[in-house]
Amino acid sequence: MKRLTGSILGLLCTLFSIAQNGTLKGVLTDQENGEKLIGAYVRIVGTYGAAITDVDGSFKIPNIKPGSYTINISFMGYQQKIYNDMEIQADKSTVLNVKMTAQTNSFETVKIVGRKKVVELDDAKSTITLNKKDIEEMNVRDVQEVVAIQAGVSKSPDGIQIRGARVYETSFNIDNISAQDPLAGTGFGVQVSSGSIGELELITGGAGAEHDGGTAGVISTSIKEGSDEFQVAGSWQRDNLGGSTNSGWNTDIGEFSFGGKIKVKKRKFYFFNNVTLNLTDDYFGPTAKQLHSSLLTENDSFWAPRQSNQFTHTLKLSHELNQKTKITITNQHSLTVNQSTRSLQIVGFDAILAPGYQFDRSLNLDNATTYTHSSNLTAINIRRTITEKLVGTLTLGRLFTNLRADANGRPFRTNSVDQVYDEQSIVTNPVQVFNPNGFIQYVLPGPGLINNGGISSTWHDHFASEHTIKTSFKYYPKDKTHQMNFGWEHKLNEYQWVDVTRPWVGAPIQINDSISTPSISIGSSNDIWRVKPNNGGLFFSDKILYKGIIANLGARFNYWAPGKFADDAVNNPTAPVIDQVREDYKNHTVKVLGLRYKARILPKINVSFPVTNNNVLYFNYSHSMRLPHPRFVYAGLDPEYQDRSFLSFLGNPDLNPEVNVAYEIGFKSQIKKNLGLTLAAYNNNRFDYIVSRKVIVTDQTGRPVSKTMYINQDYAKV
Repeated sequence: MKRLTGSILGLLCTLFSIAQNGTLKGVLTDQENGEKLIGAYVRIVGTYGAAITDVDGSFKIPNIKPGSYTINISFMGYQQKIYNDMEIQADKSTVLNVKMTAQTNSFETVKIVGRKKVVELDDAKSTITLNKKDIEEMNVRDVQEVVAIQAGVSKSPDGIQIRGARVYETSFNIDNISAQDPLAGTGFGVQVSSGSIGELELITGGAGAEHDGGTAGVISTSIKEGSDEFQVAGSWQRDNLGGSTNSGWNTDIGEFSFGGKIKVKKRKFYFFNNVTLNLTDDYFGPTAKQLHSSLLTENDSFWAPRQSNQFTHTLKLSHELNQKTKITITNQHSLTVNQSTRSLQIVGFDAILAPGYQFDRSLNLDNATTYTHSSNLTAINIRRTITEKLVGTLTLGRLFTNLRADANGRPFRTNSVDQVYDEQSIVTNPVQVFNPNGFIQYVLPGPGLINNGGISSTWHDHFASEHTIKTSFKYYPKDKTHQMNFGWEHKLNEYQWVDVTRPWVGAPIQINDSISTPSISIGSSNDIWRVKPNNGGLFFSDKILYKGIIANLGARFNYWAPGKFADDAVNNPTAPVIDQVREDYKNHTVKVLGLRYKARILPKINVSFPVTNNNVLYFNYSHSMRLPHPRFVYAGLDPEYQDRSFLSFLGNPDLNPEVNVAYEIGFKSQIKKNLGLTLAAYNNNRFDYIVSRKVIVTDQTGRPVSKTMYINQDYAKV
């Protein structure tokens, strides 16, 4: 009798619980003709609740626990719609009738209705997406400041670090084109103001197969587009009223942008334009009287009125060729002139972390190292709806970056040397002598601050030219459980690197008016090379949706060629390549179309599934790789420009990329409309970690010399 009573009570409780739940129902129709849509997929994000529309376009999802939910509606050939903050009430049916827009009539793949969710329950990767409204509410000036205040990101003197990784391990893209200077080592190559950002996506874990090169994370920026209304915005900020520039840091920050529509006959062209400047004397105190740059041949003082000077210009044009095709053209230019040594970071395991201020030259900044960085990015994106099932995007891009470091605008070196330039060799009054009564006497170096008329011993110039072609396709088969993404990307690169220490060493010395010595070397040490490598990749991923479970399975096939310069060095017996490296390079590469290539497969897996309503567990596993800094591969390999000094660098053509194998498990919860929680635990394993080692080689004179070479050896974990 007791068992029977307990069973009846349990049944009544279950029925009462079901009665307390709500229902979601509605009808899906075509927006243009009102036709009922059969077979559309409607699901409640963060739950196992889902339904497929019937022959009359209707759907019904019963037994939903009361609360606020996100509804995702998708149908082949139509724009996906997401409804946020849908309220489901107990013992009531919530009606959601939706008019779907054909994909051929809209270039937006997803339309979101309602407020943005605090937590993305529908995504198995760790990602943060910010639109222009989100960024307008932040006190930020550029992409780096936007990213720096996000979870999992820290800012150090080096730059932006994601999950403890090094700054150059982050992939930075603007409108699908890489915007990172591959030679400067700073992680960024093109500066973008916050007022130019249309949308920014930060991925700290679980990046998809379409992304390349981000072993730490991915920063993808979309530039704003113009709208039907003409809009103008501007601002000017400064820290003084002009009477006393010493009351602050003598800072001026200005921004001006405008955008709108131009109508030519029946065609509409949209444009957006933005100009910014950031001028400051910094907070260190001493400044140079005037910065100069040998890279800016005309009126260089105009671009360097302060100690730190930054200018950016953004232009974006967009046009819908027809209902199925849209084209956008983006040009982003930036110029920076300052004396911060962080402008050029020679990366490596043994790199020294230090602030960028040249403190030892603080009394003589007019002779200190001045850095000029210029960059220009152009991106063309063509998006076309090919069929109801297939959407394709073609991206063409060019990135050009150039960095010059010199002794505040002085030329590489004069035709002849008639004075002492080396700061360490100039002795000034009052002279302090150590051991004055001894047989050997020394001059004390002084307080360590240089103020003797000597000039910086650094002269550096590099440029990187990168041409990119990328195709990507999204395929939606009839089976509602699959969404496929596949494509190909290829980059043609050209790098030139000139790094000279004490460039006046070896220059002709003027003996008298008619006699001078010949030039015998390019500085006390140098590293000079010009190379044309290339790389690319094929990628594929399949997003599977099944009863609330979302799995994204993909892989990327990466290939790269060090280029003809490295191939010739390996085959040239006079080039200073170690015999073992020659043998390994030939064994580890395959010759294709005249160049030797390497390749690697990188798997990507993301899975998420609901535990309870609005509570999701997720897991991602991925391999990613980062090509080594070109300096580690090509330094000192050219027989014509061999550095004969001791302790110089020697390239390793057989150097492999660093590989990151990442695991992450996490929990996401939408507690309330405006309150969410994300907990994540991750483990990054770095393989083929690049470290420096000393090797002994024979130079052109036949003497054995010690060189620093980089190899793949160590392992790291974050």
